[in-house]
Amino acid sequence: MGARATARAVARRVATASTARAGAGSRRAGAWAGAGAILRACVLDEDEETFVVFDASGSARVGKARDGRAVTLVDVAAFAARSDEALDVVRGPYWSCARAGRGRALVGTSGRTLLECAWDERGIERRVDDDGLPLKALGPHTGYVRDVVVSRDGTRAWSCACNFAPSWRARDDGAFEATGDVLKLFTGDILRLALCERAGETLVFCGVADGTVRAFDATKSPADDLGVVGGDETITRGRVSALCTVNDEWVVSGCHDGVVTTHLARSTRGAAVASRTLDGKVQDIVVLYDGRVIVAGSFGVVVYDCAERLNLVDDAFGGVRSAVRSLAKTANSVIVGSAVGDVFIIPYR
Repeated sequence: MGARATARAVARRVATASTARAGAGSRRAGAWAGAGAILRACVLDEDEETFVVFDASGSARVGKARDGRAVTLVDVAAFAARSDEALDVVRGPYWSCARAGRGRALVGTSGRTLLECAWDERGIERRVDDDGLPLKALGPHTGYVRDVVVSRDGTRAWSCACNFAPSWRARDDGAFEATGDVLKLFTGDILRLALCERAGETLVFCGVADGTVRAFDATKSPADDLGVVGGDETITRGRVSALCTVNDEWVVSGCHDGVVTTHLARSTRGAAVASRTLDGKVQDIVVLYDGRVIVAGSFGVVVYDCAERLNLVDDAFGGVRSAVRSLAKTANSVIVGSAVGDVFIIPYR
């Protein structure tokens, strides 16, 4: 990352292991055991299988999966603060992360800010300007930055804290600035975000603590509030803690009462097309390239055949039956972050 790096790698650990997956013959590689729950896993480069995990102790670690058998994880120092910033603005734990172009990422902090970061296989740090100073933190938000999403072209982003989700746009130099457009809810905190980009339109979906998924049409500013996805009859009893879109056609949500639900992304008032209930809290959802839906939570990791049917095809993906907090996918593997700090790499191709 060059001489201007403001964070340093302080430890390196390579661990290799394999565990036979019951009844499936697939391998699981144990990567690292940390000091707290893995709050977020984020893939920075799918083809190179570079990823970052953030744990409850405030650590940020960059790793690289190698065909499901070995992972290198590099522990990095805490993000540096500018001289004109309070140390609190870079405070961990770090709750969210999204890739924002080659070698770049946005990271949500406990200090009510969004940090523009640079990464490579050696670590992750704050981006710097021409004077070598970290780019100013984006914010302040009203609380912990629980999630952040970036458009496919890398020019727009949304983050969320409490019941607000401000939007950001990339300048010509790639740095982000506020647009002034903020998605607002007055029924509960926004916990997760997902984007649907299709036919020139941009929909932002919000997973809310009141048990709803809310949709906004953010194609133009200000964004248009489209209301509760599926109508009031779809309100669950638990916080919507997991959310993703599939091929810009479906939106899949999961909540703390164990319900996993699929709706049409382009018909937000329509009834659910599929719904299943799991025995425990849902914490995260990812979708593989072949359409399989991977769901993680206090029950472990399960697999459904596709978003529109949600037929269970594996009740213990990679043999994982213990509590999981976060998921991410590379071109060949699923990154699984457990509630006790373990990270597993599960090949799926």
